Amino acid sequence: MNANDPKNPNRTIHRQYKDSSGIVHTEYKDAHGNIRTEYRDAQGVLHNDDNAFLDSSPAEQRRINADSNITKTVLVGILFVFFGSLIAGTVYYMTQRNNPQSVTVMNVPDYAKDEPQPSPQAPQSTETNINITSEPSSSQPAQAPQSSETNVTVLPSSQSSPEAATPSPGRSDSDIKGEITSKFQASLPNNRLNVAVQNGNVTVSGTVEKPEQMQQIQSLASSVSGVKNVNVSAATVSSF
Repeated sequence: MNANDPKNPNRTIHRQYKDSSGIVHTEYKDAHGNIRTEYRDAQGVLHNDDNAFLDSSPAEQRRINADSNITKTVLVGILFVFFGSLIAGTVYYMTQRNNPQSVTVMNVPDYAKDEPQPSPQAPQSTETNINITSEPSSSQPAQAPQSSETNVTVLPSSQSSPEAATPSPGRSDSDIKGEITSKFQASLPNNRLNVAVQNGNVTVSGTVEKPEQMQQIQSLASSVSGVKNVNVSAATVSSF
């Protein structure tokens, strides 16, 4: 459409179109190739852009380009915020990894050790007064009775106090281990036995050369004073 505008012969009608509201928009092209648009709204008011310079693209295309520019701006802003948060999180993680926080160690007092222990009490002496009165014999002339008073101090026996009784100490595990090892060296030649003793419980491991020697391990270890239990986990190795 290039018909001349009857109102203004210096311009021609470039295009007409309807918007979404059904209003007809007319685009005019002047002698310089510039395009201007005018339309009448529902109230009949004339709108034009004679005072505004427009390029040669249609008005609808300009609106589409404006919306596209807004969309691009929003998208760029979202990407900027995303990558900025990602970089900040990475920097924070590396900083915390290189500078670990110190851990404070608190010492909790052991109140059980601070409680005073009862001190052993010294044995208390018991003093008993015994009065012995001697009566005169009937064959002797009557005399005034004489009384003699004797003070007897009775000390408590040391066996009556449970704290005074101290049991005799038993044999130590090292003494038991030494005696068992000596018996093995004397009775089981070329043995490679290991002896462990804990609170009188004996564990024998290792190897011997003959099955007969295996049978002697139990009896030799049990014959030592202080042994409570014997556990044998040794094995027989044939000599080459």
